[in-house]
Amino acid sequence: MARSLFRGRSGPLVAGLSLLATAVAPACTEDVVDGFGEFGRPIRLVQDESALPRLLMQAKLDSCNTEAGICPAACLEGEPASCPDDACMPVLIASGSPFTVLPDEGYALREECVAVRQGHVGGESGDNFAETVTRFRFDPVPTLRAPADKAGPWEWHAGTAPALEGEMSRRVDLGAVVGGNMLKHFAVRLTDDEGQTTVTFYGQFPGTEKGLADLGFSFLRLQYPGQLTGSQVDDRCAFGEGVACDLDQLQLQSFQGDQSFERTRMVLDACMAPPPCAPLWEVEDSTGRRSCELRPGRVATLADAARRCTDADAEEVGGRGASLIVSTGVDGLILFEDSARRMFGDLAALPSCEGDEGLTANSLACRVPELAELHVVGYGRAEGLARIRVRSLALVAGYDQPSSPNPCTRYRRRLDAAELQCRGLDDFDRPHAPDVSTELRTDDNVLALGETRWGVGQSDPNPANWILTTVLPADDTITMNVRRESGTETVEPDGMLGTALLRGTDVVLDYTEQDESLGVRVACTTRTSKCQALPACSPQSERLGENGPGRKSCCWGMPANLVEDALTRPGNEAEACCETLTAAALERVQKFGACPGVTAPGGIGGITP
Repeated sequence: MARSLFRGRSGPLVAGLSLLATAVAPACTEDVVDGFGEFGRPIRLVQDESALPRLLMQAKLDSCNTEAGICPAACLEGEPASCPDDACMPVLIASGSPFTVLPDEGYALREECVAVRQGHVGGESGDNFAETVTRFRFDPVPTLRAPADKAGPWEWHAGTAPALEGEMSRRVDLGAVVGGNMLKHFAVRLTDDEGQTTVTFYGQFPGTEKGLADLGFSFLRLQYPGQLTGSQVDDRCAFGEGVACDLDQLQLQSFQGDQSFERTRMVLDACMAPPPCAPLWEVEDSTGRRSCELRPGRVATLADAARRCTDADAEEVGGRGASLIVSTGVDGLILFEDSARRMFGDLAALPSCEGDEGLTANSLACRVPELAELHVVGYGRAEGLARIRVRSLALVAGYDQPSSPNPCTRYRRRLDAAELQCRGLDDFDRPHAPDVSTELRTDDNVLALGETRWGVGQSDPNPANWILTTVLPADDTITMNVRRESGTETVEPDGMLGTALLRGTDVVLDYTEQDESLGVRVACTTRTSKCQALPACSPQSERLGENGPGRKSCCWGMPANLVEDALTRPGNEAEACCETLTAAALERVQKFGACPGVTAPGGIGGITP
């Protein structure tokens, strides 16, 4: 069949620019988008108080043919219509948007070259644009040109307002959107290391599964059946109020057939609000007895039976299974209201996050008094939204069988295996990979966010460490359109995971794997309790199994005090764990002669972003 750019047909109004894209997605054959630039080299994102990932672009022009050099003008606020034609404007990297959108005087559907520039740095002394030259270009990209002021429900904004101190991004203005139809041809790496954020593009993400696990990456295979999702829709659409989806109006060659979405969305299995739990290593002062146990935190004596973790899949006080769309263009975590009620009950009855009344160690969520306004690029705006805090979130690798255990059970089993890793490291003074009978398998990768465990001396929950979450009504057009477009081939999604995933992490949206193995790779860039990665742990020798040493991957997620202690024991074989230490911990063990020649880790356990 001959390759065609777009197809669609006219019909009655359906709210949401998301359905605009259904009229214009590529049809019969797979499009190819080529990348030109320095693959594998980080490009700095816009550095400001917002966590939304943005680059710069001369979006009104053919940006690939403009002269090299810094931005001739910058327009960071307001709609594109108010900006000079040659101005650089922020472009949002939005994996949850199925389409790439640029501004124009009206609607147009094109294949064109798209060039992105390094983001600027904002500060008290003003914005710095000295390095905003073009860093990468993509060609050809199927793009939608939309009116530069607004297009029906479309607005050139993203984010949540008002902001809560230290938590959510403020609303930002945009000049363009890079969506999933372009991103899906690459591996896209988003790194947040001590507040410095970058994006890196790869034609193929380098490294083997075991090698990447050694570097601290958990590989989260997409939800069953392990593929990108997107709808094949056969209903009619509209661009917005008074702008019908009509090919004659768009002046395109008419093609018969249904509208179509490319499959671009990543959906992950999640355990929502599991109890705080981690393998912790302690030494009893009076006897010197060592203990490696799953505990919520170091707050009591070893004899305290209540110190054991509550199981992540406990019926009443454990976590709740969920399906989340990875959507880098939204703030924090978004839950759809019917799903939030299924997980947490009546949201109005939740205890307040701002006081001790009603909040207990078994609370899964709490209520934030301030309401929110949410802008989701391509889908419009919702106002008067409830906000809650969810105590934690654990992401697990998707299974390839429909009868697999729920995500919280998979998380509990991975924690059980981590406890055995911890005991083996303590007993043998080397990384330990438990036998496969422990259900620790190569696809058992976990990333936990939020209050994954309590801090030293903590005995009660701290909502400040919980994940701020915006709740969208189930009948909101954003919810209905997102579900309609993403849930036909998987379990209906419960929400969208945005910048809550990107904070303090190194995230690779790896579209370059084989179709059945697509997934997200995540490592923690901070060594705090708010990010806990447990990559697949495997033995150095398959023949020796657990009788031999484990790989470096088995050191990640282990108690830092145990790793330091093991490295200073006579005759230890724990050298593989050296590169998992922080710079301060590495300096301490080197004073005892351990880890000679090992330099302070750059980035994440030696990963240089």
